[in-house]
Amino acid sequence: MGAGTLGLTLAAAGAARGQSASVVVINESGTVSTNATSGAATWISDSLSPGAVSSLDTGRIGYITAWGGNEYGYAYTYALRGQPAGLSIDADTGVMSISSPLAAGTHSFTVVVTNRGNTGLSASFPYTLAVATGITSGTPGANQVLHKTYDPHSGAWGRPTGNNWTAVFNAMQAAIISDQKAAGDGRLRVSIRLHRGVQYDYTNNCWLTGIQYLQVYATGSGALPNMRCTVVGGVATDAQWGPLFLGGDVKTGSNCAGAFSFQGGTMKAHCAPIAAAAAGDTTVTLKTSSDASKIKVGRWHVVCSGCQQLGGYPPNLTWIDYVRVTAVSGTTVRLDRPLKYAHSSTFWENLKDDQSLGVARLVPLDTGGTGGYVPSMPRVGLRVGMTNINFQANPNHTTATSLISIGQIDVSYAGCTFVNPVPTITKHTLWTGCTYTTSPEPDKLCETLVIDNCTASAFNGTICIGGSTGFLYLLIRNSHLPPLQISPRQLRVMGGSKIDALGDAHICCPLGWGYNGPLMYWSVENSTLQGSSRQPTCFWQQNPSGGWGHGLGFTLGTDCHWGTGSAASQLRFPVNLAGGSKFENALDWCYPGMIVDAGTGFTPTTANYGYVSSVTSPGDGSALWLNVVWVNGTKPTSGTIHLHRNRRLNFVNVTLGTAGGVTTTWLDPGFTNTNAPGHATYGWPAGLPPQFQN
Repeated sequence: MGAGTLGLTLAAAGAARGQSASVVVINESGTVSTNATSGAATWISDSLSPGAVSSLDTGRIGYITAWGGNEYGYAYTYALRGQPAGLSIDADTGVMSISSPLAAGTHSFTVVVTNRGNTGLSASFPYTLAVATGITSGTPGANQVLHKTYDPHSGAWGRPTGNNWTAVFNAMQAAIISDQKAAGDGRLRVSIRLHRGVQYDYTNNCWLTGIQYLQVYATGSGALPNMRCTVVGGVATDAQWGPLFLGGDVKTGSNCAGAFSFQGGTMKAHCAPIAAAAAGDTTVTLKTSSDASKIKVGRWHVVCSGCQQLGGYPPNLTWIDYVRVTAVSGTTVRLDRPLKYAHSSTFWENLKDDQSLGVARLVPLDTGGTGGYVPSMPRVGLRVGMTNINFQANPNHTTATSLISIGQIDVSYAGCTFVNPVPTITKHTLWTGCTYTTSPEPDKLCETLVIDNCTASAFNGTICIGGSTGFLYLLIRNSHLPPLQISPRQLRVMGGSKIDALGDAHICCPLGWGYNGPLMYWSVENSTLQGSSRQPTCFWQQNPSGGWGHGLGFTLGTDCHWGTGSAASQLRFPVNLAGGSKFENALDWCYPGMIVDAGTGFTPTTANYGYVSSVTSPGDGSALWLNVVWVNGTKPTSGTIHLHRNRRLNFVNVTLGTAGGVTTTWLDPGFTNTNAPGHATYGWPAGLPPQFQN
């Protein structure tokens, strides 16, 4: 059978350096075949939708992501072999870019993926890139894409009143959406020119929502164009105060969110619960056959599970897979790529809260337009870029003037000045060459954020980067940033970056963590961590201290208890919906492979401990259950038990800074596995199964 989706072909290929790669072939039937396992990546996927590249495109076209080897998560570097001239890939991020237009037609080449931890392991994947014919006028025909430039100064949509461009921008957006419908799905490339030195004020910050392929850029000479929302009141949410609500839709209700089914009040009704799914699965099974009507072939969806927050919008989940659906047959839904993560159908959630998602679900994302699940909704942004824009705070509000990107597949900001950027419900986000004037707060239900060659406007304690609790991967490269208070599943700081807390009196140290979510794999490489005079350490907290500490204790018989009979190895946490409760700590931080100990909670773990083999619940919202395999010593029946939130830490050529008279010192943050030469190095506890050692 033929293989491949999204214009890419996956097939068995010989690995470099004499290694044999395990390569997955995704067949048309949805089945998966593999060859011998070697530890190299076993498959790749991309962020491209059909018709994503035209013969007039230049710049970023999308991401390649490799998966399935014996290292955790985003653990690969990328190269191309035999590619057409002008096409390149970023070794660290997997971003493919075009420096000069490619000829229309198909281009076949090879994507070479190499393990970061063991560079002797690599795999080669044949890849076919389809390039449509780009045109600049008329209506695109089959395999054609229309490129069109829109200039708000042209007079085609009226003139501004002073600096108030609201009417002009609204009329221009309506014209673009009309042109997009006429061109056909994915066949319009929109370029909007903003003039340097111009103050663009408006009261509708959702005016760029619904455009599938969009580039907004500065033209002319002089200062960067300013974008600023000046709305005073009468809005549904404070998200409408900020300079941009990219993906928001003021017509859809109190959450002002467009294009997807994560809508407060109707969320669970619009999502489709699915049976448990394993990492590597290419199909999922709907729990209810009628939910098939919600799932649209060819559209982007999200597979998600693992509630890690008791309240708030959007919901915060531990595991997220962005996928496109290729077929629906009865209750079987075929996906265009294997799942990266396992998704539980029995995880805890609050049955009385529409915004509490925990069990595995398939969530419609690109819901709008003709053929969509909700045709009246706007379309998602498939590839969106903002270049050389100065985003300003709302002068009529002193708080909550965030720049929000929501419901996008691939969005980038280059050379911009930010005010509180908040990406949420987004597959890929790229910030390059940007400056932060207030604190970024990456949010939830997101896959990757790349911060490249960025900095802050001040290092005096007024700015930090907080959140990232619902991100799977945060990559910081060649950037000088203020302190981090974050908890993505995976963090990588590299390329001469500096995380600088020298003048900070709030976070006080370069690396801290947010409350929600487990810390699965953090790596700092060839970078500098600078502490402050108030706390001159590289990390914020020592395991097992209180608050958000990693080995935080739970009292058996009070906070939790063991089950009985056949469930005697089940550690049970009765529900407590009070914020900051021990129940919430366990809920937010648990994961299969987590170490449980009855000792001091400090690492390394050497005695009297077990590990969580799986996470489940009774299904009625009354409790969280951790199935524990006790490995060493006697399982305690009273006293204190510790859950180890932090999993794996890697330090390579890390400099602990000595600026401003402050000598930064090592503080062991208590990861289960730590590689920090000269400071602390210890491996996995004996008895932890191999599947949890990556």
